[in-house]
Amino acid sequence: MTPPTRSPEPPAPLLGAGDRLRVVPILHGRFEFALEVRRAFAEHRPTHVAVELPAATGPSVLDAVRRLPYPSVLRATPEGSPGAPPVFLLVEPVDALVEAVRLGVEHDLPVHFTDRDSSRVAALRQAFPDPHAIETLGLEKYAGLCLEAGSEPTHDPEDEQRERTMAHRLTVLLDDAQARVLFVCGLSHARGVLERVGVERAAPFGRPARLEVELFHLHPDSCREVLSEIPYLAGAYEAWRSGQPGPQIHEEWPLPRYQMHLSLVQEARRRLQQEEGEQVAPASIANLFRFARNCSLLEGALAPDFYTLVLAARGVADDNFAYHVWEVGSSYPHSEAQDRLSLRVSLEDLERSGRLVRFQRKIKRTRRVLRLVRPRQRERRPGEWQKRWSGHRICSYPPQDVIIEGYGRFLAKKAKGILAADHSRVEPFTTSLLDGIDFRETIRNRAHDGRIYVRRTLPLKGEVGSVVVAFDPEDREGRYSYRMTWQGEHDQESDMALYSTPPGEQLSGPGISRCEYGGFLLTWPPLRMFGIWEDPEFDLAQTPAERLLLAGIDYSVERMVVYVAPSPPRALVKAYARRRDRRVVYVPLGQLSPVTLKRIRSFHILDGYEVRSYAGDFIW
Repeated sequence: MTPPTRSPEPPAPLLGAGDRLRVVPILHGRFEFALEVRRAFAEHRPTHVAVELPAATGPSVLDAVRRLPYPSVLRATPEGSPGAPPVFLLVEPVDALVEAVRLGVEHDLPVHFTDRDSSRVAALRQAFPDPHAIETLGLEKYAGLCLEAGSEPTHDPEDEQRERTMAHRLTVLLDDAQARVLFVCGLSHARGVLERVGVERAAPFGRPARLEVELFHLHPDSCREVLSEIPYLAGAYEAWRSGQPGPQIHEEWPLPRYQMHLSLVQEARRRLQQEEGEQVAPASIANLFRFARNCSLLEGALAPDFYTLVLAARGVADDNFAYHVWEVGSSYPHSEAQDRLSLRVSLEDLERSGRLVRFQRKIKRTRRVLRLVRPRQRERRPGEWQKRWSGHRICSYPPQDVIIEGYGRFLAKKAKGILAADHSRVEPFTTSLLDGIDFRETIRNRAHDGRIYVRRTLPLKGEVGSVVVAFDPEDREGRYSYRMTWQGEHDQESDMALYSTPPGEQLSGPGISRCEYGGFLLTWPPLRMFGIWEDPEFDLAQTPAERLLLAGIDYSVERMVVYVAPSPPRALVKAYARRRDRRVVYVPLGQLSPVTLKRIRSFHILDGYEVRSYAGDFIW
């Protein structure tokens, strides 16, 4: 996602009137322009810094710049007009005008505020191309293309007075033959000011507004809403500028915007996992940026804004992840300060538009609920249950039989669904919709033929006669040393063969042993399977799981045998099935729910049928 880097050669003067004036046209509130101001300052080495800010705000802006990185807001009220609405001005680190003033203060240069004092906020009446293009084109080419394409708004009389005022004050500065001026102004005013520099020697006629300017600290809640740049990016820029270490700082800064977005999303992903235990897959992160990029292109932008990133996070995951993206992205590390009164400012106060996102988060239950918990019965003396275990009349625990039988039916149904998908075909629509429209194929072929494609599901012959599940197919450590063949007790149960941990080693109660499957075989109908572990017919098997599968093939009265394991069976086993007109349907173990697998893998063996009467008191 990293855009191509531009040539490291220093750019020519951006827009200038001779070697003594460097004009840097900017758009407010984007760190790309703040970086360009720093680059121009280093190359031009000015003796004066001039910015497009009203002269009346100068002292307050200088005070606000000196208290950076804490954000400030200026409230300018027209004198003599108590009912007039105030004008607000943000002083934030990523704004190019603020960066220019800050550089001037840090280098002890005179800073000149050249704009005309006005009692209203000048409205920008047209949009410029996405400034993200500067990372590839460079500022000079970007600004030149904007101006050549007629990206200059139609000025009203107030705008014209402002440009004449700025040109006049620049002309006065350049009368000093030793002066080298760096002038930073809005892109929409750059051409109008340059055309008048050296010409506008008389101060423009007109009475400027008299403003009463107050300086406040921007309230932390307002920082999340009104900062021009994503607060996370603003914090990263400030940390890099001041040389502070941080997780989002990189030695190759300035990083492209997309890489900063990736850093933001990765931090949100980390917090989601740490605080809520939820994980977002790396593939989902890639889909997030693909979705955000496509949405941005549809809106005529090259890089997504904060709103689009949050929506993309919701789209690839859920509202919990989207909330963490918003929480991380809207956090500015220097929002708390005690040296000034705080002022809450809204987007409406700044005459900006905004978009609303509502999060429907999944909140974990935190309220404590009293429950009646049965005390777990324990041995009265060590070894009491072990002495009562004989293992001569073992039987199963019926509730667990129901669970394992139900899971076997589920696996049989899942395998048939896999085969049904393989036995379907897509064809052009003629007279019938058959089994429904195939939208993927229809969209794929829309460009060249425009036809509708439908799906035909071919009839699937055969049923599932056996199900084999192998948790540990090879049992290399010899943990599952117990082998057994069990017959169903009634027609609702299957015959079962298994290998597991030995009964009698881990006791849950008197005559109750907890075991763990290494693998098992279910085959229907019951009362047909005997001694598969001793049967020489299956001696060609190399592992316990293969012996179960060979037995499942041999005892299956239906054509299909389901095999669930980490890896598919060997070719020899498949050939064994073909000779018996059986088909092995492989289902990867990783496709099944790990929670369910963990639940069914543990089971209990009872030492006699009479144990079933009290086993429920010990098996939870």
